[in-house]
Amino acid sequence: MRRSRKQFRRGFTLLELVLVLLLLCICVATAAPSLRGFWHGSRIKDAGDQIMAITRWSRTQAIWNDLPAQSRCQRRQLLADHAKR
Repeated sequence: MRRSRKQFRRGFTLLELVLVLLLLCICVATAAPSLRGFWHGSRIKDAGDQIMAITRWSRTQAIWNDLPAQSRCQRRQLLADHAKR
């Protein structure tokens, strides 16, 4: 009993795989420059969210402890200070 050639074909040929990978690389290469701006904008938004969070936390602690609060930025870090009476 002999099977025809079509019955044995189950996967993709090497040429088909290479062409698909080539198309994916071209798509990624064209999209990469626009994604660079997205990541930069996302990092700036995260930094702003962190500043707002520490400011809110400092305000809450100041109200809770009935003390004046001060938030200040130093090199690569944000500090919240509470004055003592």
